Amino acid sequence: MEIEVVNDVRKLTVHHADAFRDDADRKRHLVAIAELAEEMRLPVEQVCSCYEAVLTEMRKEARIEDFLDIFVARRVREQLRIRAH
Repeated sequence: MEIEVVNDVRKLTVHHADAFRDDADRKRHLVAIAELAEEMRLPVEQVCSCYEAVLTEMRKEARIEDFLDIFVARRVREQLRIRAH
């Protein structure tokens, strides 16, 4: 299941060209996007668009990026829940 979802995410159009630093960074964040989409039962494209925007903003302030995917996912989850109501 996870491989299927990640493969679907790889086909996405990147809206923020500078969102991912390299292939490893891209893979880590795409997995987070896929998990969020599955958890929230939303289209991957919708989650990806929001995630990339939040990632780009949070990365500007981040000193250490080891847990950035966790913090970005938390903020995206909050934003998508607010939009749903």
